[in-house]
Amino acid sequence: MQKITLQKAYHPGLAMFVAFLLSMAMSLTIARAQDGAEHGIMSNGDAAVTGFSGTQDQDGQTIINPDGASLKVLDLSQRGSANGQVINAPAKFEAYARDIGQVFGVALDNASPPNIYVTATSAYGLSLVTPDTNGDGVPEKATTGSPEATFMPGQFGLNGGSGSVWKIDGKTGEVSLFASIENSVAGLGNITFDATHYQFFVSDLESGLVHRVDMSGQVVDTFDHGASGRPAGGLDAVENDPSLKADITSPDFDTDNADTWGLADVRRRVWGLTYYNGRLYYSPTQGPQVWSVGINSDGSFADDATIEIQTVPGGFPVSDMLFTTAGQMVLSQRGGQLGSSDYSQFHTPANNSVLRYSRDETGQWIQEPQPYAIGSTPDFKNASGGIGLACANILWSTGDALTGSAADGASQIIHGLQGNNANAVRPANTPPTSSWFVDFDGQFEDAEKAGQVGDVEIYRSCPKQAEAGFDEGFPGGGYEEDWPGWTPEWTPPDGWYPPEWWPRFPDLRLIKKNTRCKYVGRSLIVECKFKMIVTNVGAVVYTGPLSIVDNVPANFKYTPPPGGNIPWFCEQPGGAGSAISCNSADIETLLPGQSKTLLLRMRKFGGKKRRYVRNCSVLEVPDENLLNNEDCGFGKTPPRVRKYCPAGWGRYPNEASVPDGWKIKIVSGLICARPDILIPPPLPGPKCKVNEFRYNNPAAVPPGWSSRTVTLNGRTIWCAKPQIIVPLPGPQCRANETRYNNPAAVPPGWSSRRVVRNGRSIWCAKPRVIIDPRPGPQCRTNERRYNNPAAVPPSWSSRRVVRNGRSIWCAKPRVIIDPRPGPVCKAGERKYRSRADVPARWSSRRVVRNGRSIWCAKPRVIIDPRPGPVCKVGERKYRSRADVPARWRARRVVRNGRSIWCAKPRIVRPGPVCKAGERQFRSRADVPARWRARREVRNGRRIWCAKPRAVICKQGTRKVGNRCVKIPVRVICKQGTRKVGNRCVKIPVRVICKQGTRKVGNRCVKIPVRVICKQGTRKVGNRCVKNPVTITPRPVAPRVIPGLLRCPQGTRPSNGRCVKG
Repeated sequence: MQKITLQKAYHPGLAMFVAFLLSMAMSLTIARAQDGAEHGIMSNGDAAVTGFSGTQDQDGQTIINPDGASLKVLDLSQRGSANGQVINAPAKFEAYARDIGQVFGVALDNASPPNIYVTATSAYGLSLVTPDTNGDGVPEKATTGSPEATFMPGQFGLNGGSGSVWKIDGKTGEVSLFASIENSVAGLGNITFDATHYQFFVSDLESGLVHRVDMSGQVVDTFDHGASGRPAGGLDAVENDPSLKADITSPDFDTDNADTWGLADVRRRVWGLTYYNGRLYYSPTQGPQVWSVGINSDGSFADDATIEIQTVPGGFPVSDMLFTTAGQMVLSQRGGQLGSSDYSQFHTPANNSVLRYSRDETGQWIQEPQPYAIGSTPDFKNASGGIGLACANILWSTGDALTGSAADGASQIIHGLQGNNANAVRPANTPPTSSWFVDFDGQFEDAEKAGQVGDVEIYRSCPKQAEAGFDEGFPGGGYEEDWPGWTPEWTPPDGWYPPEWWPRFPDLRLIKKNTRCKYVGRSLIVECKFKMIVTNVGAVVYTGPLSIVDNVPANFKYTPPPGGNIPWFCEQPGGAGSAISCNSADIETLLPGQSKTLLLRMRKFGGKKRRYVRNCSVLEVPDENLLNNEDCGFGKTPPRVRKYCPAGWGRYPNEASVPDGWKIKIVSGLICARPDILIPPPLPGPKCKVNEFRYNNPAAVPPGWSSRTVTLNGRTIWCAKPQIIVPLPGPQCRANETRYNNPAAVPPGWSSRRVVRNGRSIWCAKPRVIIDPRPGPQCRTNERRYNNPAAVPPSWSSRRVVRNGRSIWCAKPRVIIDPRPGPVCKAGERKYRSRADVPARWSSRRVVRNGRSIWCAKPRVIIDPRPGPVCKVGERKYRSRADVPARWRARRVVRNGRSIWCAKPRIVRPGPVCKAGERQFRSRADVPARWRARREVRNGRRIWCAKPRAVICKQGTRKVGNRCVKIPVRVICKQGTRKVGNRCVKIPVRVICKQGTRKVGNRCVKIPVRVICKQGTRKVGNRCVKNPVTITPRPVAPRVIPGLLRCPQGTRPSNGRCVKG
């Protein structure tokens, strides 16, 4: 088993030495810094949690335990999968109440490892003590103010007060007083770190101010919501009332009544706050509401306070706020403050929520929040005011009785942390069975307690997205956040089953990533590339087409082709500024956890100023859960191309305006000029060494620092650094002793001794332990024991009881029945103890009778004789748009200066229906190729009905698929024939020929007789005939006729004679 070493906080006795080490560490390499970060008190993913330090019994009195931890650093790395289990989160570091007192707000800076900053608080009540009066050496616990009253040890820390901000060094764990803000009793609210301007913002519950504190702990500025914020938002100013400040020496101060603690007016009191994207978001208690104010480039407050959320449901204060990487705002509520002298309940429990707000397509906040299920008991509203965001998009919330109550039979009552996915808003994860739970104090049987845990902050160092390149200051951040439990292409392990909140149907979620736009080449055309991720977050495989409609910003034009890990077909039929419609080219299959991506490029001509563009997309697929089918991303447009003259040159509109004798230079079309005189470059100024800090005057050098004057080229600065003091080990007290710096601080009656070591001395003291075996005095059952008469409440009846030399005072309230009637409110009015309890905008009056006074109040009823707005028949009347149920059709009715909202359920009219044999599709692109389709419109809704085209085949053919083929003919052959292919042929007959004949084909023919003819005959056919007699003619001599030569047949004349040829 891993051994956990618990580091203890200690008082800044070595502050100067540590400051020297920090200054020297600036010259170390990054590798050394990273190596040192591994040995700090926090690691990536650890939680810094504040809470009540606990109690202890001292001589029969229940007091604050100064040795209890009011800040813990918890290791959350050993959590496993989220199955609703209580995880082991060992404490890596603890800071105790004796050093920092009771604290609520917590913040981390951007050091590595981060330093921790916590604020003094009255969130766990205020405890008082008075000097010892009975001689036992123990201060007496008090519940009301008195001239000798002081705060109980462990309430506000060593040498601290109600306005203290404490710093815990992230490497060494050293505790030091970082800042002291003027505050009498009520304490501070919360604290947030502005990494852009290296400063902190701290809310003050007593004055209602927001203090701006620099890195040295100095208050440099304040923001007054009552005097500056409300008028900027169109409301009446509410100034700070100094008379509301509390005084613990006054008998009116009551530790069990928070109304006597000097809290600021609810209209100006600010508690929760956070810095995001150049603005400070904060929550006034009245409402409560959420406002924001701009932060200038120098870190100061702008004059542009704006209301963001009109009313946060629940009515209890918002004590902590944060923004997710997707730009969504998460709020945590803490119940109204309660005084609890028995240290059980510090706020009103079981009705405090953790809520998430998102923006709509116009960039405005949607006023209806999405709640998280916090705690296992209905109504899942067990928050106690703290939230923190970790990597992997895990949200950690502080809460009371998170795993149930004793009445429900719960074996472990957890007051501490609940961790769940930041996307698991209700109804998902309800009850929170897919969560982790961590107990803060290790006590699991304190179901009656509430408000024991405060705020939480997570050390968060997540890998950045390569394609986004943003930092945390950009809307949506630059971190890759995945759904817990899987990565893309994830296959569930053996035995895995979806959690209860996981939908048992295909559920497609659309996420749009932020981007950084750029100029195309050297032109003024801006190109933005947005990436959309479609993930199946359901437990069932999805098969079907994917369709995304991208609502592009104004004047942006789609630039094809689309990208992604699947083929897409996209078009922008309406031109620049209109929506882009994208459909997957194929039918897609998405396993649980599997994702498909789409990458769109769009361009427009560059703007004149640097700003963010908002781009929203809608996933249009048949889906039972439509809440996650829309998402928006931000594109950061580059600044406009500016033209400047070179350094030392002035710009002029034309050459005529250039002074005579000046040198002119044309730069990018600009006319630049300067005197024709060589101006020498500026001489180098003085510089400090690496381990020194620079100051412009010696008065700014911190006291006790060694400084030196550096002068160069007529300029002088002061370089300073902490004096190097190597401390020797100082004196220490024993385990059962308490340390004091001077003997005057030792309580009367305590035994003390002086301890000296290495030139330093302290006083160690402890109560004198006197054991008297004789029984002491006792009070009756209905009486309360006091050690001195001054502690007895006024008007109580008391008596002194003495036994065996010891005395006590026993007192009980006087039962005084005043026969005189007291003040009574009229019918319709409500009774309040003080004016501060009366709700805002109620008409109130003070009623005094027989020395007793009350406040009677009722809502302001203004009777206007003019008729007011009226709703139509069938409509329901509501006071505001936020009261109208979701998805109801609403309209605003104004008449005679009064307005109401009239709403009624949307009438679901029948939509279009396809005919029998047809199949329904959402768009024409979804219809399969070669199908016959038609568009069906009814009551403003449209669908596409399609069916395969009908194939009509000719006679003698039949339909096979989508084509016709010939029907094979059945051939029946006659006797004596046989089937060959599709025809009949005769069966050949076996022919037997007679003697003297032979077979030719299928018949017999006679064999011809051989005829031998005699001499003088010849064969003709089958017979012999006589040869004809040949008569040879006698040659005749040619007759020669002079001039004419005649030749016989077969000859020709040639040269006077006949020749053959």
